[in-house]
Amino acid sequence: MILGSPRPLDVALRCAQFGWPVFPLCWPNEAGECACPGQWDVTRSAYVPHQERDIGKVPFMGGGHKRATADEDQIRHWWRRWPHANVGIALAPSGLLVVDPDSPAATAEAEALGLRPTPIRRSRSDAYLYAKPHGCPLERAIHKGTSGQIDVLTDGYLVAHGRHLSGADVFIERLSDPHPAPEWAVDILRQQVEERAAKRSAARGTPGEPTDLEDREVLELAGASRVGDRFKRLWEGDTTLWLGEGPPYSSQSEADQALMNYLCFFAGRDAERLDRLFRSSGLMRVKWASSASYRAATIGMAIKATPVCFGEDDRSVPRMGSIRTAQGAGSVVETDKIAAHAAGNRPRGRLKGGGPRRRSIERLRRAFGLTTGRRDARPAQRYGDD
Repeated sequence: MILGSPRPLDVALRCAQFGWPVFPLCWPNEAGECACPGQWDVTRSAYVPHQERDIGKVPFMGGGHKRATADEDQIRHWWRRWPHANVGIALAPSGLLVVDPDSPAATAEAEALGLRPTPIRRSRSDAYLYAKPHGCPLERAIHKGTSGQIDVLTDGYLVAHGRHLSGADVFIERLSDPHPAPEWAVDILRQQVEERAAKRSAARGTPGEPTDLEDREVLELAGASRVGDRFKRLWEGDTTLWLGEGPPYSSQSEADQALMNYLCFFAGRDAERLDRLFRSSGLMRVKWASSASYRAATIGMAIKATPVCFGEDDRSVPRMGSIRTAQGAGSVVETDKIAAHAAGNRPRGRLKGGGPRRRSIERLRRAFGLTTGRRDARPAQRYGDD
């Protein structure tokens, strides 16, 4: 065991000394069952135990690895509350690159490519911790190599210490400053970035075909859009958006709605997916987990305010109900233009007509958090103070 001690708290504090932010993960009991607080089940409106492969691996706090910290007081607070929690390391702020071969064949392949001596995370399969070089992208390249079983990670998190579902110990051996990452591993990440960029470009180039973007790609797409700066601040839970002098939102509830509107546009109108994405954001809090009516209203308002989502065929745009004006629902082309205006990607030319259509644009822009006004405060007024 790392430090010769099985205590997760000792491991978490030691990792923090290396500048590696940590956070608690699910842990199994002696029977191999989930022993942590569990995960929120939208259909049951209750916390339920993690199942099967998630046991011992996944975060149970809202915000996940984005809550990771190297602050000693916070770390002690967490592990006083959950003393048996497994330890996770957030990779991006740690500056780590992890090579994680998932089978003996993958390990042999990685060794043949070159694995320099470095700290090793021992578990059912070993993972090698390296220092991420300057210019290396933040990425998760999964199932790579000839074996198709080598993972190379600089983003997300690593299960660093605790107990595996099988009962095997998980620990870091030879804890020290990591060596520079091998070039072949960095090349895999760069290739992954190029593949993602090509996929996004293809999606933009074929607007007549629906896109099925993974969660990570949704976040990248939103972050790279014209509203990317605001989206990133919302996603990270920037409290200055509703506190301080002259904030753009009057409450966190208003910020919740703005983030949900962005997610709905870029990820689609799948309520369960929107809920899952929101729970991974920095805005996740007890109010979201405990109030089914608040969740349903926030998601419902976003779906209603989003007549067209990224990559949808014009024929899939609902003609009635999503945006209503004094003259009734607008045409498919008109609602498409309204959505483009709301997302900040203004099409060439101007929307013809005024009055109701212009008000529809402003209503959708408010839904996306691009303007402020008295009507924006409705979610906060309806569901109480934050």
